[in-house]
This record gives sequence, C-alpha cells and structure tokens, in this order.
Amino acid sequence: QSTKSVDSNEFLGVIFPLLTDIGISSDVPIIRAFSVDMIAKLTKAAGKEAVQESMHIIVPPLLESLSGMEDARLNYLEQHVQRLGGDADRFE
Repeated sequence: QSTKSVDSNEFLGVIFPLLTDIGISSDVPIIRAFSVDMIAKLTKAAGKEAVQESMHIIVPPLLESLSGMEDARLNYLEQHVQRLGGDADRFE
C-alpha cells in the first residue's frame, strides 16, 4: 500500500466515526445535513479502496438516518393514500 492510501484510510477511520456517531445523530438538522453531505464528498474523493474498509462504519447510520430525513407529510400520505382516494401502487 502506498503512503497516500494508508493516510487516507487512517483519516477516514477517524473522521467517519465522528460524522456518524456525533453528526448524523445530532438533534440539530443542519449538523445532520452537513454530516451526510461531508460523508458523501469524502467517499467520492477517497475512492473505492479507501472507502471499502469503512463501509461498516458509514452504511448503518446512513440507512437509519433516511427515515429521519423523510418528510413527515410523505409518510402521512403513504399511510392514508387509499382513504384519500388515491392509488397506493401508483403512489409508491
């Protein structure tokens, strides 16, 4: 491994837990959004090999955060689309 890839892996090994444990779980919406955006930018810039070692760190919190980012109105409509006269299959 090159020094650059070792440094990248060490950096990602430190920054990803901070972004997932503190940033994504924050009660402040702007911090959550910043953390998700930063993870996206870092994974894109770091490359496949560097990110693969950190997938177990970033994937679970990102998946969990999806429900929190979903607009509550969409969830309400999804639950009540048939009662409101809509086609549930089409809404999906």
